[in-house]
Amino acid sequence: LITMLTIAGRESSRAVVSASIIYISRTSEDLRAYATHKLLKAIRDDDGSQNGLLVVGVWCIGEYGDLLLKPYSYSPSSTTDMASLTGSVGDNSTS
Repeated sequence: LITMLTIAGRESSRAVVSASIIYISRTSEDLRAYATHKLLKAIRDDDGSQNGLLVVGVWCIGEYGDLLLKPYSYSPSSTTDMASLTGSVGDNSTS
């Protein structure tokens, strides 16, 4: 998700930005901390042209900035984690 925003953030629609925020907000605290740390680094490394990255990153920093002060223990392990995340988000959005 963060890689997609880093590469194609200027081309992402409002729907993609909104969905990215929703996915991050519905995860565990440790995964939110990981995403916020990675988004902050991606924003620092970007030249400011990836608007989608900037919007998602600033939202996460505003919402979860306190998590930047703590270390995170999440480490991405496999696509199974993403499949379970998207399945749980899909289940929650239909209710």
